[in-house]
Amino acid sequence: MRVIKYVFKNEKLKNVTIFKLPEFPKAISYVTEEFKNVVEENNIKGFKFKEL
Repeated sequence: MRVIKYVFKNEKLKNVTIFKLPEFPKAISYVTEEFKNVVEENNIKGFKFKEL
């Protein structure tokens, strides 16, 4: 299966900062802007972010 466009429902992501899609459990992890900000503010290394 190939994903052409990602669309996330905000109501499903309440209180979630990192998640995976159930259809692709071994695929990449997705994070919220909040998670990204915490990583960058604390100078945590080892993350590569790509905006969808």
